[in-house]
Amino acid sequence: MKGFTPPASDQNSIVKGVSLAAISRFPPGKSRLFAHLCRHSLAGRSRFVQAFAFPHLFVTIGGMAISRVISRSLVLAAFLLAAAFITSAAPANETGYDYVGGRLLVASPRLADPRFAHAVIYMVDHDRSGALGLMINRGLGSGPLGKFLKGFGIIEPEATGNIRLLSGGPVEPGALFIIHSGDFKGVSPLSTRGGIVVTRRVDALTALARGNGPASALVILGYAGWGPGQLEEEIRNGNWLIAPATKALIFDRQLATKWERASEMAGVEL
Repeated sequence: MKGFTPPASDQNSIVKGVSLAAISRFPPGKSRLFAHLCRHSLAGRSRFVQAFAFPHLFVTIGGMAISRVISRSLVLAAFLLAAAFITSAAPANETGYDYVGGRLLVASPRLADPRFAHAVIYMVDHDRSGALGLMINRGLGSGPLGKFLKGFGIIEPEATGNIRLLSGGPVEPGALFIIHSGDFKGVSPLSTRGGIVVTRRVDALTALARGNGPASALVILGYAGWGPGQLEEEIRNGNWLIAPATKALIFDRQLATKWERASEMAGVEL
């Protein structure tokens, strides 16, 4: 199905080409997602396939553009200093784990994995079994909302306007997630924190098509996952900074500047 086009000038886009095909349904809940965490971690314990061609996914990723890496030693030193401070200040439970659910992970310049260069990730969940997050600054493309809904077998004749698709991470690149504002009360959300709701159901999009949906929403495909203890280790190693998750930053449409702004929120001046 045609109609979705990749962003023309978004420097944070990881996609060279996007095509729309059929969309499969994924059951709500996180149990199926966490089963994959140990095999699809940031630590690179499984090989990331750069080209996906599954019959039930509506995007085909043709390649990945590597973001520029900041090499200025002063910036790197500032990130490392802030990472050490934030890690020591993060709340820990009785197990000694530092959990960051409901906050933002901000990639530091020392992070070598190009999939996550300059990434800003909203952490949906984090506990002793692992962590799940969604990148909020990587564009995939945009297209008519009505065509998107048809992929789910939902016909909304009055649907107008386009939706923008974001890449949430390299794991299960066809898995649908929606982050939306808390003014819309959907069914069985995965997470609700500070007026920020995460769901895997399409009722929020259906409501948008009918004109009574959430005031703000991000439509995301794929996610980032970590196994037990992996994210904690990466934070201790200075790969990530932690910043508060604000609705203003999460739902801002200016993807190209989210990393810089999130870095400043984490205490780093660029």
